Amino acid sequence: MAISNYSELKASIADFLNRDDLASVAGDFIALAEAQMGREIRHHKMIERAEGEVDTRFSQVPADWLESIRFHVRSN
Repeated sequence: MAISNYSELKASIADFLNRDDLASVAGDFIALAEAQMGREIRHHKMIERAEGEVDTRFSQVPADWLESIRFHVRSN
């Protein structure tokens, strides 16, 4: 079965659940799944390099920061 749009996805979820009382919240299930995937799935194209100077005990991270993969400290 090919799902080609959002309405078909909601209908497929409702059919899979096989419960009439949950058909109305299929959109919530989709939103929860998207949020979880956004937190857990990473792709190499999401990696960005950044350089900065840390001159205090704490430093601000960029607004679009997700997680640190590597952190190198060079002292002069």
